Amino acid sequence: MAKRKAVKKNTDILDKKAREIHEQMKKQVDLDLIERGISSNEFEFIYEEKTYKVSKPTYIQKHQAYEAKLKRHYEMLLDDKYVPEELLIKQYARRGINLDEYDKTIQTLEANKNVLKMKLGKGIDDGISESTLHKYREEIERLSQEQQNLSIKKQTYLELSIETQCNIYLYNYLTMLITEEKVDENSWKRVWDSYDDFMKSDEGFILQACFFASLMIHNEVSF
Repeated sequence: MAKRKAVKKNTDILDKKAREIHEQMKKQVDLDLIERGISSNEFEFIYEEKTYKVSKPTYIQKHQAYEAKLKRHYEMLLDDKYVPEELLIKQYARRGINLDEYDKTIQTLEANKNVLKMKLGKGIDDGISESTLHKYREEIERLSQEQQNLSIKKQTYLELSIETQCNIYLYNYLTMLITEEKVDENSWKRVWDSYDDFMKSDEGFILQACFFASLMIHNEVSF
């Protein structure tokens, strides 16, 4: 009984954390921005009065990031601090937490969201009523929030797993590659020359760049 109460308490904490993170995200981005990003394959954002953008990664950039992830994975296998995800999942299952179900639900939500994004894009092109477009946007937002809550909870449970750490590393590495600063009206330059530069950068800027990058690369990488 005590163990079940502890699990429930931990789950409640994770729910609260997920809601807090989602609210922070909502302050940084709106659905109109997401809509523009979907159609243009890039997101622009402003940080400390400078304009930046993240773009859909190229094949070469994805290959670079994947090679870096493989190297990181090998390094972590040699570190006893990290354990394989499979072992952690089994440990949580013994405590009544089925993380495999989280994955199935997240995948279903993503499929439903993609259908709505297609309808939204087609609806904009066809000039359908604003009220219908608004309904699409609201449903995309609702599904995104539910998906983010589940993802955050699962990531928190599996924070020390090798797979989770490597996935975080992959997203960070891609963010490092695809984030650019606006030089003038016609040109952009890469923000970071190396992953070390990325990690030494301002934390607030990194978090914002990673958030916008995650919207762009979510369907562009496979683990």
